[in-house]
Amino acid sequence: MDITSIKDSTYSLMFGHHGRPDGAIIPNLNFIPRYELSVSTFIPVIYFLCLTPILLLVLSEISAWRAEKRKPKHCRQFGLESHSNLYDQYRDYYSEGMKPGRFKDMVPKWRVKALVIHPIKSCKEIELHKGTVFGYGMQYDRQFCFAYLKPPSSSPDGAQEEQWTFLTRREHAKLAQVKVDLWIPENRKWPEDKAIPKEVKSGGVLVVTFPNPNFTKAGLLSRMIKTIKDEGAETIFHVPFNPSPDEKYPLEAMKIWKDCPTAVNMGKHVPASFKEFLGIEQKVALFRVDPEHYRQVYRCAPRKDELGYQSHTGFADAYPLHLMNLASVRDLGKRVKDDLPRLDAKRFRSNIIITGPEAYEEDHWKKIRIGKFEYDCVCRTARCKLPNVDPDTGKKHAKEPDKTMRSFRQIDEGAPMLACLGMQMVPAKEGKLMVLPSSWEKSGADEYFIQKARSQLGMKSRSWRRASTFISSSEGLMRTTWATRLS
Repeated sequence: MDITSIKDSTYSLMFGHHGRPDGAIIPNLNFIPRYELSVSTFIPVIYFLCLTPILLLVLSEISAWRAEKRKPKHCRQFGLESHSNLYDQYRDYYSEGMKPGRFKDMVPKWRVKALVIHPIKSCKEIELHKGTVFGYGMQYDRQFCFAYLKPPSSSPDGAQEEQWTFLTRREHAKLAQVKVDLWIPENRKWPEDKAIPKEVKSGGVLVVTFPNPNFTKAGLLSRMIKTIKDEGAETIFHVPFNPSPDEKYPLEAMKIWKDCPTAVNMGKHVPASFKEFLGIEQKVALFRVDPEHYRQVYRCAPRKDELGYQSHTGFADAYPLHLMNLASVRDLGKRVKDDLPRLDAKRFRSNIIITGPEAYEEDHWKKIRIGKFEYDCVCRTARCKLPNVDPDTGKKHAKEPDKTMRSFRQIDEGAPMLACLGMQMVPAKEGKLMVLPSSWEKSGADEYFIQKARSQLGMKSRSWRRASTFISSSEGLMRTTWATRLS
C-alpha cells in the first residue's frame, strides 16, 4: 500500500467516504463516540445543555437571597468570625506538657486554647474568642434542650402518664448534624418613639439548621422544584432566645437524668420534619431553661456559705463548667489512632480547653485561677459513650474512644466502672474569660495566666484538707493557702 492509499484509508475511517483533494493526513478519531440525532431531538438537547447552568445559577442566587432574608434583623452573629482556635490541635507540640511560666515574649505557657458553648444540648457547638461566666456556667451555654414525649408508663401509684424526656447525642447521634447559630442584638440604643424589634426584645435568636430528610431521596428535577419552594437540602427555623410573655409558652416538667425541672416548652417553633430526621415516632419539642427553676448542684460542690450562692446549672449533665486539657486528649488520640486517626477535642463537649499542663495533670487539681477569677474543680468527668460520636459527621464509632479510655482511665473510686477525662468546675463568682490572642501587646499577661491548686480528688470523699498552691506572675513567687471543706 502506498502513501496515497494510507491517506485515503484514514480519511475513509473517519469520514466514511474516499479521498480528500489536498491529500492531507486526517488523524484517526474513531475513539470519539458519535450520535445520530434527529432535528426534533437535537434542539431540546441543546436547550437543556444551555439552560441547565443558567437554572443552577438562578437557584443558587435564590438560596443566597433566602439565606440573607433569614438573618434576624437588628442582630449580629455571635461567635468566632475567623477560623477555629483549635485549627492546629493535632500538632505534636500540644502533646508535651511544660512547667508554668512564660515564653520569651511573655505569653504564658499555661493558657486557654479555646472557649466553646453549646446553646442546644447535644447539638453543634459555637466557638468564642471571649465569654462571660455566670453562676450557671457560660452565658448562652446549654439553655435549650430537645425532648420527646415518652409513652405512658405505670407510675408507683398505678396512674398512666406521659413524660417529656431529654434527647441526647448518646442515643441520637444525628443531633451532631443540627447546626445552631446564635444572633444577639446589636449594640445600639433605640429611640423612645420607635418600637423595639421583637428580635431585640427576646435578647437574640437561635437559627437552627438540620438536613432535610426528604431532599436526598428526591431526583434532580424534584430537588430543583423543592429548592424553588424553599424546601432545599436543609430545613431552617428560628427560636427567640428569651421567651416573650406575650407568646404564653407552656411551663412543663422535663426529665433530665434524675431531675425533672420545670422548663419552657417552645416546641411550636420546631418543624414536623425534625422528628422524621431523627427517626423518632414520638412528639418532639424544644425546651428552654426557666430562670426560676435552675437545677441546684450539691454533690462534691462547694456550699452556699462558701461561695455566697449555691451552684446551679441549666441543661448541662451535672455541673456548670467543663474543662479539658488538650495534652490529655492528644495522649488518648495516640492510643486510638488506628481506629480514630484524628481525635477531635470537640468530641468531649468541654467549655474551656487549655494547653500547657502535662497530660492528666488536671486529675489532681482542686482549684484553679484563670486570669483574675477562681474556679473550684469539684470532680473528674465520668465518661459515657457520647465521645464515640464524630462531632462533624454525626457517625458513631462502635467502640472508640470509650473502650480505650476504660482500659486505663478508671481512676476514680467514686465512679469505678467509668473512665474519667476532664474536670467539672464551679465558678467562684461571675466574671469574663478570654482566649489568648495571637498578639500579647493588647492585654496584660496576668489576665490569662492559669494557676492551679494541687490536691488529691475523690468523688466519694466526704471531707479533705486542701493545699492550694498558686503560681504567681512573672516573678515566679508562690504562696500556699490551706482550707478544709465538707462536701
